[in-house]
Amino acid sequence: MASFSSTSSKISNKGSSLKDWPFPKTFGLKWRLRQLPFFMSGHALCKLYLRLQQVQTKNLNRLTKAILERPEGTPLVTVSNHSSCIDDPVIFAPLPMRCDLKMTTRKWTPAAKEICFTNKLFNAVLATGQIIPIVRGDGVYQKALNFCIDLLDDGHWVHLFPEGKVNISNTNMRLKWGVGRIIAEAKIAPIVLPIWHVGMEDLLPEKRPYMPRFFKRLTLFVGDPLDVSGLRSAHSENGVLLRKKVTDLMQEAMRDIKIQAEEIHKEWKCNLPIRTRTL
Repeated sequence: MASFSSTSSKISNKGSSLKDWPFPKTFGLKWRLRQLPFFMSGHALCKLYLRLQQVQTKNLNRLTKAILERPEGTPLVTVSNHSSCIDDPVIFAPLPMRCDLKMTTRKWTPAAKEICFTNKLFNAVLATGQIIPIVRGDGVYQKALNFCIDLLDDGHWVHLFPEGKVNISNTNMRLKWGVGRIIAEAKIAPIVLPIWHVGMEDLLPEKRPYMPRFFKRLTLFVGDPLDVSGLRSAHSENGVLLRKKVTDLMQEAMRDIKIQAEEIHKEWKCNLPIRTRTL
């Protein structure tokens, strides 16, 4: 497991207006001991919530293997659509609890600073949950994205919502170039898995009253791993073009799995006698 002794010290403040960075300079034993019960209790609560829903997953074992069985030091990037404010962590609740045991198998996720990091309590809670404050409008060269690259260089898992916001209309949005930069500039080409989920907007609709719903249908579709090694080699001398190529590849992959996930969800009958099924 990566020591994390130098992660924060490598990050530059250049290009970022972010203040009150919530993470310590080093991630020692005290930090890890505080995180473990936080992650496991949160994971258990999300699993309980999904027990009150109808859930089907496609290729979930692909994601589980990438988290738990990837070679040491190999980074993982997952990207997904964003249709509800509880997408993270609920869509990852079907994963086994052992994913919470190591820092390299726990997910890091950027989230909008102006929405999530609004006071010291929220800052502390979200930081413990490995949520990274990102400043909208600060561009691709900001502290949060630098931090994500450093995490990948230490072999960690970063999850991204490349649409950049909750996509209430479910339209095909242009993905943010930050995802391209993170994948392009990691020292080692990461494993990249696209994910599409359907039904999260029914579990917690983005309209009043903002109350969790129950006995709804959720489909989670994990796509094929994306090979970014060829792009990184072919365009290594042109960082801007490489970011664009990687983002375009991601855009195409997300559109493809969106179609597949929505077809599976549409065909799913409401009167299934089981709570959960794996395809």
